[in-house]
Amino acid sequence: MAYGNEVMLALRWEVVRELATGAWIDPHTVDEATFRDHVVLPLRRQLNPLLLEAHLQIIRTRFDPNARVTQARVIQLIVAQTPQGPREFSPFTFECVGEQMELGDRWPDDYVCGVRLSGRYYPVWLDWEDPHGGGAVVYTCWIDDSGLRAMMEEARTAIVARIPEFARAEYIVKMTFY
Repeated sequence: MAYGNEVMLALRWEVVRELATGAWIDPHTVDEATFRDHVVLPLRRQLNPLLLEAHLQIIRTRFDPNARVTQARVIQLIVAQTPQGPREFSPFTFECVGEQMELGDRWPDDYVCGVRLSGRYYPVWLDWEDPHGGGAVVYTCWIDDSGLRAMMEEARTAIVARIPEFARAEYIVKMTFY
């Protein structure tokens, strides 16, 4: 398997706690699986429809007013025309990212909750030029690339309009195991 870096709009644990409308479990007191079952999965059900709306809005505004959501195999994709040709985007989703076995991430200190802005296999947002997504965008977005910075802010603005807590999110790069 491969390793890669992805750009995320990440939340601190206290913001995740504010978003959790159900019973909050301190991540320092339970294992990762318990936290995912009781906090992350309910948050995904709550936030992912709003994140999909935000993602569709920015794709339709920047690339294709006729962009649509489709089901491909077992995953949902956003299909749109771009200046580089047709793309299948992986939608924004709320995730808790970390890998204990493969990367040695410590639960919960090295884990990150938030929304990926780049990905692998399918582009998410910042990596739209590559039909398979990709980590190359990770390195260029920190080198004063005003175009990518503008796209990062477009994503944040659309997300914050639906989920105000993301106004306190930070851009980070997270190593991931695929």
